[in-house]
Amino acid sequence: MSYKLILDPDYINPNEGEIFDSYLINSNGWINEYALIRDEQGRHISTSYAASERVGFNSEIARDFVVTPDGTLHVYSGTSQPIIESYSWGSNYSRQIQTYPNWSTADNSSSGGIDYYQNYLFVTDMKTSEEDEQGMIRFSQTGSKATRLAEQGNFINLTVGLDNLVYGLESNGKISVYDPDTLTLVRSLELQISRQMVLVFLYKNRLY
Repeated sequence: MSYKLILDPDYINPNEGEIFDSYLINSNGWINEYALIRDEQGRHISTSYAASERVGFNSEIARDFVVTPDGTLHVYSGTSQPIIESYSWGSNYSRQIQTYPNWSTADNSSSGGIDYYQNYLFVTDMKTSEEDEQGMIRFSQTGSKATRLAEQGNFINLTVGLDNLVYGLESNGKISVYDPDTLTLVRSLELQISRQMVLVFLYKNRLY
């Protein structure tokens, strides 16, 4: 059974083989999709270009994206007016936009994160010279009101861990952990290491 691709579910590789997985890459506002192909004997794996889509608010570079289990691609983009664009390229194409009052993000396009938990999307809300609000925002995908949380932290990235808790990386290297349902602080990790080492820590523990 072939893996259902996100951007082009009907893509057929010209070479013989089975599509068993795919991956997406964010490159200058384009989301590129590549299919992993395995031959009938299962001995060879090749990568094949499958599709590309231009995304991002007002042509701004997409900061981060996540694909939810239903196959919807959620893209976090924008600076002075950040938004989440949610795309579905299934049988019925759809595009939805979500935003939040006074949501702001740093000019540095490498900062900012998005992840999901059940029917929620979590994004960073970074401090800027124009806005005092900061922390994270939880967006509901079922019509409920969006909620700000963790206002005491200036988060530059976040992820949902295997324990279903939200891990926020602050600009000073501190990691704060929140319950995604109650939005309460569970614990904080004071890591006296560089930001680069924090990112490695999150990746190695499959939290990032």
